[in-house]
Amino acid sequence: MTDTKHKQEKIQYVTLEESGMEPADLVDLYMEAYADLPEYGEPTRKDALDYLEWLRDHHTLFEIALNEEGKPVGFVVADANWFSRFGRGGHIHEWVVHPAYRHKGIGKKLFDDAVRHLSKYHNKIILWAGEHNERARRFYERYGFHPEGKYKKWIRWVMELK
Repeated sequence: MTDTKHKQEKIQYVTLEESGMEPADLVDLYMEAYADLPEYGEPTRKDALDYLEWLRDHHTLFEIALNEEGKPVGFVVADANWFSRFGRGGHIHEWVVHPAYRHKGIGKKLFDDAVRHLSKYHNKIILWAGEHNERARRFYERYGFHPEGKYKKWIRWVMELK
């Protein structure tokens, strides 16, 4: 566990396992994080719960940011064992931050931790983002990712590690 001070609030970073939380404890956060881009999130709370349960079963890193009250305000899920038709690579499955906690360094810390974790196993990191999610696009480009394909409304982003 690590603690970081972000604009007057102490944020604690823990794994899902360390937190003692279940996927159901993250549904509200997930739904709030996608409120401004509902076309990319799960349409119902039940669908979100199913997806979060899938994430619980398909990760090598599931890190949660908790505020001072112990409430989840962001999380990232990465899988170093991912294999798809595009080949093998470290995969970031999900990355969300509650809107009230954005632009405070929390998302960057979670993302950095995921990249650091995956870089131990792969020289390529892959993720998918909605084609009209401009906030994500700008972040990924600044971070060093480049678009490498599209499927329906999703853009595949790849970062080659040196």
